[in-house]
Amino acid sequence: TGLSHPLCTECTELLFELMTRELDALKKERDRLLGFEKDVHKRRDEVLKQLKVANPAAAGGKGPGAGELELKEALDKDIAKLRKAEAHAVAELKAVEAQKSSLAADKAALDAEEAELAREEAEFWKQHSKYVVRRDELQDREDSLRTRLAYGHKELEKLQRTNVYNDAFCIGQEAGFGTINGLRLGRLPGINVEWPEINAAWGHTLLLLSTIAHKFGFHHFGGYRLVPCGSFSTIEKLEEDPANAEADTPTATTVSYGSGDFAVTRLLQNRRFDMAMVAFLECLRQLVEFVTARDPKVRVPHAVVKDRIGDVSIKLQFGSDEAWTRALRHV
Repeated sequence: TGLSHPLCTECTELLFELMTRELDALKKERDRLLGFEKDVHKRRDEVLKQLKVANPAAAGGKGPGAGELELKEALDKDIAKLRKAEAHAVAELKAVEAQKSSLAADKAALDAEEAELAREEAEFWKQHSKYVVRRDELQDREDSLRTRLAYGHKELEKLQRTNVYNDAFCIGQEAGFGTINGLRLGRLPGINVEWPEINAAWGHTLLLLSTIAHKFGFHHFGGYRLVPCGSFSTIEKLEEDPANAEADTPTATTVSYGSGDFAVTRLLQNRRFDMAMVAFLECLRQLVEFVTARDPKVRVPHAVVKDRIGDVSIKLQFGSDEAWTRALRHV
């Protein structure tokens, strides 16, 4: 057809091979025609020689000039036909050679295009490999970040469920005693708890009250100031300073720790110790009122009235160890 269609490399090579075989066949045909032409010329020359020496009667009753002329005309016609066939064969040969050259040029162009496509394909796979490596790196990083994020969420939930006050101040009961961080508060018949343990327990209790007050924003107890100091914690009794209405001046210090001294020293010590425990109950009452005023739903298990908590006096002097220990359990 008159349309030009692009050929693939294999089709071009196949067509080129077919055209080459056709060209070879045409060359052979041309060679045969040339050989045939030579034979015709040779035969003509031989016939002319024979006519020159032959009898005129042998030429069909005609004169020697007429027979030679007819033979020459016949040979000229054959030669013309052969030359025409030769010209046609040569034209076809040239057309085939031109087509062969065109196909060779097309093949060279296709080879160059194939090489360029191969180079582009190699570059594409190179870039693709880099992309895959980068994608895998980003995927690994994303997985790592997701894992860290999930771990962080779990830790956050764990911390949100954790009550630091329960860990810092572990409150419980043991054999009739109220305990804080494993330290017993009080004494019972037959169970003599040493004063260092009781003082340490009171130190933790005073620190707990101060911490809770600070947590709720209750920074000033009316008439008292808590001084947590371990086993030697104290509660200062305050009075308003007339010169400065906003400032309170400590006028006395009550001791919130006891000792095992005897006689007069023990009586004085127990009295100050009782004053400290009553002051502690007063501070506790103020904090409870502060909290319940802001949240009426809050309920405390034991009411505080002066030196009593849960209808039991917290004073140690002139009281029994059982009553004192029961009051401390209510604290």
